[in-house]
Amino acid sequence: MRHYIFPDEGDPLRLSERLVEGLIRGTDALPCYAGTSQRVLGFLLESEDGKPQYVRHSEASIWHFDEDGKIDESLRASAFEFLNSSFAEKAGGGKVVSLQPKLDRKMADFRHRWEPSAQDIQLVVDDIWAKKGAKRLKDAKGIASRRPPLTYEAKEAIREISKDFWRVPMHLSRLTEPALKSLAFEARQRVKEDREVAPLFKAVAEMADVRAEVVRRRRMKGGIWFAVLELHRRIDENSHDIEHVRHEECKGRVAAEVAARRMLVEHAKHFSLDVSVELRIVTDLEWQLEDRT
Repeated sequence: MRHYIFPDEGDPLRLSERLVEGLIRGTDALPCYAGTSQRVLGFLLESEDGKPQYVRHSEASIWHFDEDGKIDESLRASAFEFLNSSFAEKAGGGKVVSLQPKLDRKMADFRHRWEPSAQDIQLVVDDIWAKKGAKRLKDAKGIASRRPPLTYEAKEAIREISKDFWRVPMHLSRLTEPALKSLAFEARQRVKEDREVAPLFKAVAEMADVRAEVVRRRRMKGGIWFAVLELHRRIDENSHDIEHVRHEECKGRVAAEVAARRMLVEHAKHFSLDVSVELRIVTDLEWQLEDRT
């Protein structure tokens, strides 16, 4: 997949695969476009021996950058907007046909799509299939540090080291608050006694601290809570994709429960054979700790 951004002035810029992935995940940004909407042209290419052969699919999108130059939140919002309009169109029917779903779809297209000119497309094509010695388009620069290449030895080592990591949060999740506090204290004692693996014991102690605080907050009715709703689309029998996450901040657990029930009613229309609606209530700490990229 090749992506190019078309600023209002100057030539388009090439977006590397690493940069696009970082923008989608929220781990990278383009501060120079903060607070603006930019046209982006993407080409899905069929390659052979690493060389592009032909275009399988193209997409002209408008990316809306926030004040930090990120797009992950706006991408989720636009995806849900298209999902809503799609469901509304499918749900239509009967003798009276509403024009609203089609109007919603047109508005979504207007906000998030654009029509490239023949010249725009030619600029990208000339860059993809550049002739020898021809001037190439420049690369856009994000803010994330470039990752060093992962060697085979490093990949195998981290696989072996991390294959039992899942046991740590599993064991911590089974402990009571007093047990978690005593475990954290003991882990910190072992930091002093076993210098070779001291950082590991320190990490376990910190994880126990966080888990103890989560348990404490879940016991309380007050504080800040979040009602969280997710739409899961089934890809196949063994996997699914989260298409939309909606959350609502509430004062107190009871208010979060009320908000969750309301969100469930509002989004029940999206439920189908391939789309499930999942609802949960979490404390503010749990919400902060979640990876929502």
